[in-house]
Amino acid sequence: MKAEVLTRALIVLLLLGLGTEALAQQVGDPSFDARVAQPAFVRRHPRLLFDEGHYNVHKSTTTYKAFVDLVTNDGFSVETNNRALTREILAPYQVLVIAGALGAPLEDEAKAKAPAFTAAEIAAVRAWVQRGGGLLLLTDHEPVSSAEAGLTRAFGIEPTGQVVVDEAHRFEGYYPSNIAATRANGLLAEHALTAGVGRVVVFGGQSLRFPRKATILVRLGPGARNQDGGALTGNGQAGALWFGRGRVVVTGDMGMLSAQLFTENGVTSPWGMNVPGVDNRQLVLNIGRWLARAAK
Repeated sequence: MKAEVLTRALIVLLLLGLGTEALAQQVGDPSFDARVAQPAFVRRHPRLLFDEGHYNVHKSTTTYKAFVDLVTNDGFSVETNNRALTREILAPYQVLVIAGALGAPLEDEAKAKAPAFTAAEIAAVRAWVQRGGGLLLLTDHEPVSSAEAGLTRAFGIEPTGQVVVDEAHRFEGYYPSNIAATRANGLLAEHALTAGVGRVVVFGGQSLRFPRKATILVRLGPGARNQDGGALTGNGQAGALWFGRGRVVVTGDMGMLSAQLFTENGVTSPWGMNVPGVDNRQLVLNIGRWLARAAK
């Protein structure tokens, strides 16, 4: 289906969904079925804030529309944010979602790697979580890794910035950076967040070093390595932890919780939770429910 080896430049284009016409394109999948047979929130509707105020790679109306539609159908009330994050802005919400925040528009990669959040914003988010908020922070390789690093580290998680490849656990027909995690292969943890989940696929992304108090939901295999050949310093690509009275979920990949269409050389393939045979869709529902239930 796809080439065996990716250059660094092509990885950046593909995983961020910014491929050129000649290489590849990724867009939101308009046919994704976001229906939820048994919504978790019928009587109360947790308020979810989707951040779009930091040059975010993913938007609620484009590549993350499927995500927003799915959690809305599960009973969330979703709103978007286009301002700096403050205590006052965060206070009414139970869940905050940040997908690919940058320091500048992606076209200028050097400036895009600059901190996406000010020290005051990081302090506000950290305090909000400690008081009971639920944060979903979706990171990725550079430039997202560096841009979000300050917020990632505020919760004791160290980003590496390097794309992970794992030939032994490559998802069928995809790149070696598309890694399948199952309980059988030892990469998928037992946790409330993985209930009803048999296989999660990571659609490219960085490794993260999680602290001991975290649960690593998607672990790295023994044969995993950095795409550039450097030493692999992380220990997982998705994890969860309690932080004060709140909860945090951090992923090293943004594509895994999206539903996109990947077009390369005239061939279009699903990319994300719309891929047949994966349980990323259920993982999205589990994450939303787990984060919202921390906020009483």
